[in-house]
Amino acid sequence: MSRNLSISSERAKTTLHLLILINILIFAYRDTLRPQLNLHRTYRIQDGNFKSMLLSIFYHMDPTHLFLNMIALHRYGSELFVHTSSRKWQSFHVIVISYLVCGIGAYCGIELLSRYHEYQWEKKVHDARIAQKCTHWLCHSLNEAFGGEDISSLFTNAIADISTSFNFADIKLSMWYYQVIYRIGASGVVYGWMGMRLFTSWMSPCHHSRL
Repeated sequence: MSRNLSISSERAKTTLHLLILINILIFAYRDTLRPQLNLHRTYRIQDGNFKSMLLSIFYHMDPTHLFLNMIALHRYGSELFVHTSSRKWQSFHVIVISYLVCGIGAYCGIELLSRYHEYQWEKKVHDARIAQKCTHWLCHSLNEAFGGEDISSLFTNAIADISTSFNFADIKLSMWYYQVIYRIGASGVVYGWMGMRLFTSWMSPCHHSRL
């Protein structure tokens, strides 16, 4: 039993090292692979570029980005998949699938946050424009003078947009942040494995409780 567990542990260690090696090789050829990536939209399945989405969870921008992620991957990957008494956790398929699920899941989470902040911003702007809409008879006269076009709204909408930008700057900055943040690297996997390690330290009898 202990011999089989030792073999499984070595297999898990090899799988973990293989994933780290893939990250390093992709980093080494990052200039060649970069045309394959849209750094802000690489993971989107609806864009029809599944290869690019998968590539994004191995691609890193600079040596520091790569080094820190690989150190974290090795630490939490070892605690989850190597130093465990469960052969299921040491399975090649479990390690690879957890890497892909955590990586893609993290970027999908970023996309959901981005959409949420966009929705909040659009709602605030819409409400402000309605509140600022001119109902004075002079505005109606101005609109009629221009052939029924809603000319007055050009001014009131501009005022509403400026006031909304000041009053809800936090929402606008959050929306901007999630629009420009790079969707690349193994950071999503790192955070996913950190969460899994925290969970297993409490709930799994196959892992040590000490983090």
